[in-house]
Amino acid sequence: MLFVSSDARPLRGGVARCLDGWLTGLSELGYRVGILSLLPPSIAGRGCGPERPYQEWFIHNQQRRGSVVDAAPPLRKLRTAGFILLHHLRVRRRIASTLRLLRPVRVVVGYLDPDSPYVLRQAASIGASTAVVCYGTELRPAQVLRAPYLLTSIAAAGQILSISRFTRDLVAGLPAEVSNPRVVSPSIAAETERLARLDQISAPGSSSGLSLVTVARLVERKGIQHTIEALAILQQQGIDARLAVVGAGSFEGRLRCMASERGLTSHVTFLGPLDDEDAVAVVCGADVFVLTPFESEPGQCEGYGIAYLEAGALRKPVIGTRSGGIPEAILEHKTGLLAEPASPASIAGTIARLWESKELGERLGAAGRQWALAHSPRAAGGALAQALGMAAL
Repeated sequence: MLFVSSDARPLRGGVARCLDGWLTGLSELGYRVGILSLLPPSIAGRGCGPERPYQEWFIHNQQRRGSVVDAAPPLRKLRTAGFILLHHLRVRRRIASTLRLLRPVRVVVGYLDPDSPYVLRQAASIGASTAVVCYGTELRPAQVLRAPYLLTSIAAAGQILSISRFTRDLVAGLPAEVSNPRVVSPSIAAETERLARLDQISAPGSSSGLSLVTVARLVERKGIQHTIEALAILQQQGIDARLAVVGAGSFEGRLRCMASERGLTSHVTFLGPLDDEDAVAVVCGADVFVLTPFESEPGQCEGYGIAYLEAGALRKPVIGTRSGGIPEAILEHKTGLLAEPASPASIAGTIARLWESKELGERLGAAGRQWALAHSPRAAGGALAQALGMAAL
């Protein structure tokens, strides 16, 4: 089986980590699998870190560079159009030759992009069965309208795989012929599973307050602004809660201003983008993992929430929102608590519950570890193989 994706290692987001987990699990189960990653040279050249039991091939997606002729709008448009044409011809030629060389029995498009319909056509031409994976955000109405390749890909695929019931329902509601989308469990990465299986993980240092941590891209829909508002409410109630924010993004400036305006500069710490080892250390040093996304536009919400599983693997109670597929990632009152989206008062209330009961946090964290292990690469890989109708090995 060959996965093809423009979101893969060494990228570090949820999609890349989930694909890595699936591929690792399938390999451990004895299947021959690999991934063809369509990545910019600057990313593909970083190195993927720990070796994996599956094979990896790269096709470099060149990025357009600026030129002095770009100062003239007509020339800039002409140059851009030429770059896109040549880029697609080169990349697609490499895709076709790689598929003919490898001749996989199955081709799974791991992330939908403009090259996906071409990948599916080429896979069909060599007799491979095909599938595409849908996550959720890419299927929001505004994106479907401006990206026709989404519907074309979904209609052309032999099977549709969705990472949650929420995403499956999004797929079923699309204006395309869809044959029974299957829900498959997303996977945590191999390193996350290793951490979950450790007997001891460093506990937070003693503190009179409650330490919270968020790990996310700093964009509006992640709802970090609502968590900051919740901190202000908690301060008024005499609850000393502090937030460490790991990540970077276009919304960081607004978040910093918000923290300053509410007198929370000393209570909200922005740590920037950290490597995995440092991010794990920050999460281990916190009492609670909190991430409160909301639907910033129709369909712009989380399809699942791998971040909650990863925090659970470190035995942390998690707080999320009743938005998108998050209630499927967090087992309410078992592995974490759910607040109403875009509601600082509701978020503050859930945080206050964990402030009031350390025992509750410990119980949720212990269950979160078991829930994370239920999404181990081997378990999730087995679920994927079953969804694809692959023979057991």
